[in-house]
Amino acid sequence: MTASQFPVFTLGFCLLSLPATLAAQPNPKTGQSGPPAPTSATTTAATSADSGWTSTSAAAASATVTEPTPAPAPAPAAAAPSSPKPDAQPPAAVAAPPPAPTEPVAAAPDEPPTLFSGRSAKVGGYGALAVHYARINGDDGVLTGIEGALLLDHRLAIGFAGYGWGNQQRISSSRFIDQRYLHFGYGGLLVRYHFYIPNSPVYFSAATLVGGGAVGLTNTWNGDLYRENTDAFFVFEPQLGVHVNFTRWMRMGVDAGYRVTSGISKFGFSESDFNGISLGGNLGFGWF
Repeated sequence: MTASQFPVFTLGFCLLSLPATLAAQPNPKTGQSGPPAPTSATTTAATSADSGWTSTSAAAASATVTEPTPAPAPAPAAAAPSSPKPDAQPPAAVAAPPPAPTEPVAAAPDEPPTLFSGRSAKVGGYGALAVHYARINGDDGVLTGIEGALLLDHRLAIGFAGYGWGNQQRISSSRFIDQRYLHFGYGGLLVRYHFYIPNSPVYFSAATLVGGGAVGLTNTWNGDLYRENTDAFFVFEPQLGVHVNFTRWMRMGVDAGYRVTSGISKFGFSESDFNGISLGGNLGFGWF
């Protein structure tokens, strides 16, 4: 060994003896010294593996714990220059809601009907038998008659009526010795208007009869009438009535009228002998 190789040899020896020296030192916790730990390749590999696992676990834990840093919020855009606000206007008045539509109200029962109101008229009709008290030529007796009419809107009746004298007694005048039985009858156009009371079967009517008639004399009650023994006249008779509907097809009424005649000149008679009040009742059937 040369002098130049001695330091190298000494350094190598010290390095080789260093582990043995460290192993021979007592354990500060137990105070005992143990044999030096074997430094085999297996131990070295395990230590390397443990060291690698520890590094990987630490890296994973660091990745799990570490939260991502939120991205910075974008800066707010610059507000556009606002236009000047108009002067504040007072709130507009809220229009009231229109009233709810109401159902059309039916016409009152006493409303007068019109023929040209733009709606179809309700058409009905009836026939009636009438019996009236009357005074003719100074004698009391009975006028029997019939009445038939077309009824529009349950109110306006347009038709015909006729009455005949039913007294079979001889006239009391002594002026007609050979012809003592008086025959009297008249008829014509009848117009009657009905005035209804709401929710009541009782109602009123006003009527007018305009027509003509004849008066005649015979020597027997069933004697024949000719032009020679008859006299024609004009008649006008206003009437007022009260009626009651028993059913839709049957009614009863009471009438009062005043008979006015004109044109009687034969046999010494005058109009005043046949003018007068008639009062009676009637019974009607039809569709009212």
